[in-house]
Amino acid sequence: MNNCILDQAGTVNSLSSKIVELEKITKNLYEQLQSVVGDARKQATVDSLNPHATNNATETASSSTRNASDASHPRTKNLGRTVREWRLKFSGDRGVSIEEFLEQVEENRRSDNIPDKELLDSMVAMFEKPTLLWYLEPSGRSPFAYARIGRAVRDYIVSLFTALSRFDQPWDLQDQVNLVIDNMLPKLKKKMKIYNGRLTNVQELVNKAQEAEDDDDGQWRPPPPVDQSMLPGTAYRNLFKAARAKLASMNAKSSSPSDADLEKRFEKFFQKKTQQSGLSCSKALGSGNNSSENNTPASGADNSPT
Repeated sequence: MNNCILDQAGTVNSLSSKIVELEKITKNLYEQLQSVVGDARKQATVDSLNPHATNNATETASSSTRNASDASHPRTKNLGRTVREWRLKFSGDRGVSIEEFLEQVEENRRSDNIPDKELLDSMVAMFEKPTLLWYLEPSGRSPFAYARIGRAVRDYIVSLFTALSRFDQPWDLQDQVNLVIDNMLPKLKKKMKIYNGRLTNVQELVNKAQEAEDDDDGQWRPPPPVDQSMLPGTAYRNLFKAARAKLASMNAKSSSPSDADLEKRFEKFFQKKTQQSGLSCSKALGSGNNSSENNTPASGADNSPT
């Protein structure tokens, strides 16, 4: 019984000490609150006496906040318009330097403070065919599939798959492959028919079509020229070269003559005129002699005795 009373007394003492500590903490908090309220009242009095200082301080704080916000969040408003204003285009054709293109893109990106991720999402505005077709290809393409970009059959396949991918209800992959093969050129369609139902993805279709195209290009040989043909009269003639040769001859004829040509032409002209004038004079003299000879016997006949 005594032990129980002692335990309860110890508990009361500990609770009393905690209550005293809570009172001290509450008093300290109250004093701090009064200090904050007093400072706020003093600041309000100062602001009422000098409102311009308050406005300047507010504007400075807001401008610093905006600068910090701009530094952490780059300007991305109207990003598509910004990229189009750069007027940079890349097609991937031969002779176009990708290094120079990327350097210009990087310089513009830094000057306009655009993050890499947001720029990559807006680069379609800088692409032209055939790079644009590559960008619009379905996902899952191989990174080594573009070494020969610009091939005719490849552009055809990518363009058709891009159009099919825009349907609200996508086609089955095998139906898309069959449609692509059915609309190929006859020489390629004949070779690709063996793959009906055997191709499982777009890249496989592109690879087989390019193999068929390369094989077809390798089999073609130009016909022998005229000097090597057994039948020169029916031999193949390059119409383009023949047209160029004919055009060159026409240009040579229609070109203005040189001074030497003009001198020769005038010399021939004067020789011709001299010859014509000499012939006319000789003809005139000849006709005069003939008339005098004809008149002499007549006069003699008249004077002859009867």
